[in-house]
Amino acid sequence: MFSVSGKGQALFIVQLVCLHIVWTVTALRVLARLRRQTGTAIYLREDAFMDAAVLLYTILAVVALHAVAGGGIGKHVDSISVAEATVAFRAWFICELLYGPLSAVVRTSILLFLLRLRPSQLDRIVLYACLATIYLFTTVYFFLNLLQCSPPSFFWRQFAEADLQGSCAHPHMVPKAAIAHSAVSAPSDWVTALMAVKLMRQSMLDSRTKTVVMVFLSLGAVAGAVMIVRIPFVQLLEMTPDFLYSTVDVAMWSVMEPCIGIVAGSLPFVRMLFGQRRKGPNRRAESGLDLPELPASGGIHVSTTWEVQSVSMDRDRTVAAHNASVTSVF
Repeated sequence: MFSVSGKGQALFIVQLVCLHIVWTVTALRVLARLRRQTGTAIYLREDAFMDAAVLLYTILAVVALHAVAGGGIGKHVDSISVAEATVAFRAWFICELLYGPLSAVVRTSILLFLLRLRPSQLDRIVLYACLATIYLFTTVYFFLNLLQCSPPSFFWRQFAEADLQGSCAHPHMVPKAAIAHSAVSAPSDWVTALMAVKLMRQSMLDSRTKTVVMVFLSLGAVAGAVMIVRIPFVQLLEMTPDFLYSTVDVAMWSVMEPCIGIVAGSLPFVRMLFGQRRKGPNRRAESGLDLPELPASGGIHVSTTWEVQSVSMDRDRTVAAHNASVTSVF
């Protein structure tokens, strides 16, 4: 029997709205991808990572929605059955495992997009350092969640099977790990957002395009802020008698953060659809759909007399190629 009420109803609505937003943006991104004719390895990788993020988010959403509707999430302990508690705690376990990798995959897609903006060597080091830090803490956080109980299924089976042999680690371990994960991921989001603004300002796009894309990418900073906001609620993750009711707030913040990240990483690509529509089909070259390679040679020198002219032509070609590379999704 499915019933949604109280705080569980709020979580159900938030998760449903976020899932709808994610799939709407994803559908537009896929449509934009179908209109692209050429691409590079980075281009394909960032699409693949975002697709993986959408898949993980969908799984997380389905599990969460089922736990609210058919489990005990959002309900007080005295109003749920053992079966509902089992469903709810199993869902919590699965969602905790998915949350870290999901956040890391979203950030990877955004970083690969930023690498297309031709960052300097120092900028690349900063971006990769942020990503390496995120993956390090995500890996630790994942295994702490996975192995918090022995066997792992003891986390949710302990309520239905009184004679089940098993144990769980100290109740403070997972909340502290979650706080550490948020404390590291949030500054990384802010650094990445600032780096995005810097790279866009240095690009050769028109001012309007720069502004729009910078706003889109700056949503990543909002995702980082959400991670900070959820920290006080994370402390409630300790196993308490009313766990399923008291942890709804942290669950809502946790489903919103990756949603914002997916939107931030997808909107720059979605903009291409509307940009091309305004420019019309006869102006494809200006819409940035093609992605030419940078010239491999250093210019064609016909004679000493034409040397200055050939260098100028080479510079113009390089600038044009770079501009096309950066704008290929706009």
